[in-house]
Amino acid sequence: MIGTRAVYLRCISFANDQKGWVGTLTDAYRMFQTIDGGTTWTFVSNLPNNAPLAICGLYVVNEMVVYASGTNFPYKRFPTRVLKTTDGGETWTAINMEAYASNLIDIFFFNEQEGFVVGGFSQKDDPLYDDVVPVQKSEVRSQKSEVRSQKSEVRSQKSEVRSQKSEGRSQKSEGRR
Repeated sequence: MIGTRAVYLRCISFANDQKGWVGTLTDAYRMFQTIDGGTTWTFVSNLPNNAPLAICGLYVVNEMVVYASGTNFPYKRFPTRVLKTTDGGETWTAINMEAYASNLIDIFFFNEQEGFVVGGFSQKDDPLYDDVVPVQKSEVRSQKSEVRSQKSEVRSQKSEVRSQKSEGRSQKSEGRR
């Protein structure tokens, strides 16, 4: 409780044994930070105006880079966003995810740039939980595979060109003898 208001804690993630964040489903108190291992928690007041109204997922990549996602509620009044800080929480930016998801439940990152967010999507204007279906990313994966394949093809063509140039130089030097 904060004053007379109940705060529902939803997620927690730490950068080290001292510094961490907790996300809540309480819009007035969306996120807290600790720098003393959880002994005390400070309200994070510097979230952008377009931050999600609830923080449902947190992932700390390192002491500087942290991602947060929300909201779990699939209603238009709770727009979906991903939050990101690259300076340990000094500043945050919000990424609008409404075109991709009606709700965001959790988030995970492999490194500072690559990760995924778990959520669902509905075509309805104000969906209920039952209307939301998981977001399918197989198309994205196949597009990425296609790009990788094209990059591989370009690399192989570059190798061929280098090889041809090398053969040409070799033939020129043999002709000079």
